[in-house]
Amino acid sequence: MLEFIKNVKPNFDIESVSLKINRLKLDNRNHPENKAIKGLDRVASTQNKVWDEDLPKEVIDYITEIGFDRESYSANVNVQRPGQMAPLHRDNHQHASKKLNRHQDEFERVLVFLTDWSIGQVFGCEEKSITKWKSGDCYTFETSDQHFSANTGVSDKYTIVISVLKDNI
Repeated sequence: MLEFIKNVKPNFDIESVSLKINRLKLDNRNHPENKAIKGLDRVASTQNKVWDEDLPKEVIDYITEIGFDRESYSANVNVQRPGQMAPLHRDNHQHASKKLNRHQDEFERVLVFLTDWSIGQVFGCEEKSITKWKSGDCYTFETSDQHFSANTGVSDKYTIVISVLKDNI
């Protein structure tokens, strides 16, 4: 279930930080949740991610300020451009599991918005959808929760996506 944790306002402007962005084309057709739905033909989208090993110092320091030490999480910055979406899915925490040598079930997701909400942007988790977030709003949800994100607006949506050990939340 999606739950607001706290707000920790970033002390940097993410749009001014140099980011090493990797563009990934989503494989919507072969995604495990889509295989069970016969005839599903979702429009593919791309994701723009800054992987854990490429996080800028400003982001690493900010995650520490939120309350997580570097040995308890794996994170990435997600840059969702206007017109992009991440269809309904569940996370597997595969990268964090390998990085920290822990089982995937030991992680929980923390989502941190780095910019204020702009019309046309939405994040949904299970039966709850949110808009009107503020920069620094932190939410958590369970590994088993289905969730999605869409940006149908006119400005980029920046989030930090953190897989953190449940004991550290």
